[in-house]
Amino acid sequence: MAFGKCPMCKLDKKLVKSHLIPRALYNYCRAADSEPVLITTKVMVQSSKQTKDHLLCSDCEGVLNEGGEKWLLPKLATIEGKFPFLDILRLKPPKFAEPDLVVCAAATNPGIRVDKLVHFGLGMFWKASVHHWGFVSDETLIDLGEYGEKVRAFLKGEADFPDDIALTLYVSPPPTTLISFFQPFEGKAAADDLRLFYFYVCGLRFTLSISKNIGDLRSICLHSNLEHLILVEDISQEIKATFQEAAKTAKKSEKLLQYMNKRKP
Repeated sequence: MAFGKCPMCKLDKKLVKSHLIPRALYNYCRAADSEPVLITTKVMVQSSKQTKDHLLCSDCEGVLNEGGEKWLLPKLATIEGKFPFLDILRLKPPKFAEPDLVVCAAATNPGIRVDKLVHFGLGMFWKASVHHWGFVSDETLIDLGEYGEKVRAFLKGEADFPDDIALTLYVSPPPTTLISFFQPFEGKAAADDLRLFYFYVCGLRFTLSISKNIGDLRSICLHSNLEHLILVEDISQEIKATFQEAAKTAKKSEKLLQYMNKRKP
């Protein structure tokens, strides 16, 4: 049993075990002959051990669960080839369609809960920004700066969607859908005044853009664009490149090295 200040409600309360990556995703990514592989820039291990720690009170854990996790998780792509979220998205004609890109307007699709998607996406980024999650003591996975508090207030229902940010959702369709996940991290941005953060979960990649000059990025923001655009595109090579880049610097466990050697042709 742990007691402390919950970073979401800011009250001293009993803290429960919170997951950075929702526990259901570990089962999604477990093949018959292997356990999930966890990759960060610090470590690469093969393990069913989940990334969790005493962080939130039970009430705030419920805010994240009811806010988006409970609705979205059963709809993610599975290792059996099912992808309910994409099935729902395809029930309505797209706004724009080319061979390499399809743009869907979730505003015209009552089966898509944009509020749940936005809450889930921002919730993941926020959790990664307020705790070290056992990887590096006293060092969070990402730093949202002044926007951490603004995102917290939005998640808690205390404030509107923050200015100067954009949340973009990409869907990677079969047969290129990767049944995997990577935890929130900060990527490289083309402009000095722009910061980009990413995470991927079983077919969906969320991108958080932060800038005082957010400008045109609002046009593809899942929340701010009134049509609530969702982009369907093969991003598998980008996801693989992310894993490969992280693997270069990550220390690999002995168990994982043995597994990788067995998989070599």
